[in-house]
Amino acid sequence: MEILNDYIKNLEQLNEKTIAFRHDYKNILSGLSGYLKDGKIEEMKSYLSEIIHTTDRSLEEQDFAWKELKYIYPLELKGFLYEKMLLTYAQKIKMEVQIDNQFELRCSYMNDIIRILGIFIDNAIEETANLEDGYIIIMAVNSESGGVFSVINNYKKKPDLALMQQKGYSTKGEGRGMGLYWAEELVKTHEIIHNVKILEGEIIQEIEIVKE
Repeated sequence: MEILNDYIKNLEQLNEKTIAFRHDYKNILSGLSGYLKDGKIEEMKSYLSEIIHTTDRSLEEQDFAWKELKYIYPLELKGFLYEKMLLTYAQKIKMEVQIDNQFELRCSYMNDIIRILGIFIDNAIEETANLEDGYIIIMAVNSESGGVFSVINNYKKKPDLALMQQKGYSTKGEGRGMGLYWAEELVKTHEIIHNVKILEGEIIQEIEIVKE
């Protein structure tokens, strides 16, 4: 089953990259055609050079992100974290991933765990996107009872720990602050231990999941 899962995963990735390439190369050829029609050879060379450089950098980031997640399972969790890593790279946010060898978490409410982590990571991305030295650290470690996830990021404005999980509370202005409230509602639904720590310049969101 492990070999089959890996095989299917590789086929899916290859298919996605092929579709993306077919779409991109048509746009690239259209752009090159425009330069050729106007006889702007030097501009065309510069355009092509930038495309090659950007493509190489993007592929390197994708490969690095997937290698960083090689020890984490199930696949839906790996795929979710992979997309979040690429999102931080696109926004020039420094992200570090620390994962135990052979971290595999199986439970019936994995979709809710992904929703909770999604809220934590999206909040971290939003908080650090405009910071010159913004960073996010994601940790996944095995525990005796299951697994522990931590999402760590620095912040600009210190949040109020007593109010963070209340509906409507946000340090980013009006009409915000629902994410952590919804996350806490999901935490209460399952056997999840949720700890929040606010240090000087850094916030830590931690959940511990009990394996079934």
